[in-house]
Amino acid sequence: MMYVTLLLMALISLGFCEVQITPLSMIPLAPHHVDVTCPDGGECPADNTCCKTSGDRYGCCPHPSAVCCTDGKHCCPQGTTCDLQSGTCDKVEEVESVICPGDKQQCPDKNTCCPAGDNEFGCCPVLNAVCCDDHKHCCPSGYTCDTSDGSCKRGELKVSWW
Repeated sequence: MMYVTLLLMALISLGFCEVQITPLSMIPLAPHHVDVTCPDGGECPADNTCCKTSGDRYGCCPHPSAVCCTDGKHCCPQGTTCDLQSGTCDKVEEVESVICPGDKQQCPDKNTCCPAGDNEFGCCPVLNAVCCDDHKHCCPSGYTCDTSDGSCKRGELKVSWW
């Protein structure tokens, strides 16, 4: 059964099948082969990924740039994450990012880049936020930072800052 699953996944990844398995089953690591040298000196076939197993040993994952699962026994294709509880590889949601001034840092989508001192930026988890002068906090749009009591104010309304 395992060989059939691996063969099917290989055929799908090469474009020979139009069948998609969702979610993908995690792939057990294979013993060392040849072509890619792992940190422990072992080798794996080309287009494989070396994944740490137990101790200082490595196994071969039959996917290039694969995600090595933390159990040291499985791996998942690039662009997925290991769900050890369900034994599946789950697709990673593509998240847009906000590029901060200077193009050196970025924040997740719907965040605001706020100055953190010395040409560094931090991410405020609020869209179009007001960045506070302490370079550590932010407030929602339309609010002002009150550093005297650590809050965000708009008129008489007061909320905690981030």
